[in-house]
Amino acid sequence: MLLGKEADVNKPNTDDGSTPLFIASQNGHADVVKMLLGKEADVNQPTTDDGSTPLYAASQHGHADVVEMLLGKGADVNQPTTDYGRTPLSTASRHGHTKVVEKLLAHGAGVNLATSEFGCTPLFMASQEGHTDVVEMLLGKGADVNQPTTDDGCTPLYAASQNGHVDV
Repeated sequence: MLLGKEADVNKPNTDDGSTPLFIASQNGHADVVKMLLGKEADVNQPTTDDGSTPLYAASQHGHADVVEMLLGKGADVNQPTTDYGRTPLSTASRHGHTKVVEKLLAHGAGVNLATSEFGCTPLFMASQEGHTDVVEMLLGKGADVNQPTTDDGCTPLYAASQNGHVDV
């Protein structure tokens, strides 16, 4: 009904600048995402508070079906947040969302892109959290096992060891 009355699909809220597509992506509402994409919602419009995109939000929450739709409409697979420079792959890796990681890697996500704060790579994050399946996928795509963080020089092996992840 609202779209039939020319509601603006890209109009952000005034709190954090999130759009209807962002919130639908974050909550995994694939049917709403599909409808908004059909009305030319901007797949790369970031929020105003931390620069998160709909793809970042869907990746963070493990919504692989939404991730696939957004990538199919040209979402920037490597667009970082403006606060810490996190990418969709870094957040999916941190949270162990293997299906999302698989889709992002298939679309060319940068396996060695580090966050702007602390310099954490997707491999570092997955190793730190003990997500062995994600670690294996990242290594298969050429992730650098020795790339240290920029704040204290920790490597993925250091992070896994610190947290007792023997399988990593």
